[in-house]
Amino acid sequence: MKANLRNLSTHFKRGNHVGTGAKTGGLSSLISFLTKKKYALGIDIGSRFLKVVQISKSGQGVQIDYYGSIKTPQELGANSFPEERLAAELTRLLDQQPVKRCPINLTLGAKIITRHIRMPEMPAQELATAIKWEAEKYIPMPVDELVLDYVNLGSQNSQGHKQNHILLTAITRETVEFYHRAFSFANLQLATVDLPAFAIWRVFVGMNRDFPKEVTALLDLGYSSCQMIVVKDRKIVFTRLLPVGARTIFDTLARNLQLDPQNIRQTIETGRGHFNDLERQAVSNDNPSGLQEFLGGGIDDFVREVRRSLEFFSSQEKDDVSRIMITGGTANFSGIDLLLAEELKLPVKIGSSMIPMKDRRNETLDPSYTVALGLALREVVKSVQS
Repeated sequence: MKANLRNLSTHFKRGNHVGTGAKTGGLSSLISFLTKKKYALGIDIGSRFLKVVQISKSGQGVQIDYYGSIKTPQELGANSFPEERLAAELTRLLDQQPVKRCPINLTLGAKIITRHIRMPEMPAQELATAIKWEAEKYIPMPVDELVLDYVNLGSQNSQGHKQNHILLTAITRETVEFYHRAFSFANLQLATVDLPAFAIWRVFVGMNRDFPKEVTALLDLGYSSCQMIVVKDRKIVFTRLLPVGARTIFDTLARNLQLDPQNIRQTIETGRGHFNDLERQAVSNDNPSGLQEFLGGGIDDFVREVRRSLEFFSSQEKDDVSRIMITGGTANFSGIDLLLAEELKLPVKIGSSMIPMKDRRNETLDPSYTVALGLALREVVKSVQS
């Protein structure tokens, strides 16, 4: 197995059009161009759910064909979890929708280690060699046990010298081999192991040429963690995985309000949550002060981590985030944007995909599927820095 995530990937093959020698054109050629489709699949393996999104691309543009999810097996993170069982879960995930089988882009969330490093400008071949030595400084694991990759986020001037801003990525070879075997058992083709940060960027920036050039933080609010991406002039300049998520907020909320954590979790995950619903429940549980006081306490740890990361970005890049866009399952909870805006003293809006959905053109994809959608879009948006 080669020691590079790109080399582990089998990318979609682009077919060559072979002419017959006869002239073609007119209406029939136009119809063929508009109706011929290419399909792509993204699977997001999260701590709570396995999620899949399939998109198709034709001359008429990109659309979301199908999406779905199943619960993540609780034992998935254990070393003893069998590949055959994951294969069965992947098959069940795909069988619940009439998806077209095609190579799959995958992300493993927190299993992928990332580090931002600065390195002097050098030829690409020398840089690839130097990355291995730099990895030993920044990643507390033997390099021989890792599959390493990197993305050059661009050059920067530092004290009169040009440096490359490198996003170093690593994942254990054991993890890669485990998922490769699981996909093989399920007769599925694993195309790419990708970063959640890149997937999120594709959905909101890569597919939107009108995305503002101002410094924007994208926050994917997951259950166990929160992925932060800072974008400037449409380019990724900072990423960080925060060790806090919806669980941090709502477990504290449930404890303070004497509510059932499972009910709160289910409310969030079904996308039917609203602060007013919990407030009524809180009052009925003899908590007359209402929800906001308790939620303010429950959200402290979460806001502290976000604020700390924003401050770290400002100190490193000598720039400030001017607005925040949130997505992920917790963005379903109506009012979370207003509360975060109040706590962080920044404009906060809920991000939504601009890609139309098959047979439901007036609807937008649930924000909990943002990462899975962005994985599928890898076959549409080829560069994360365009």
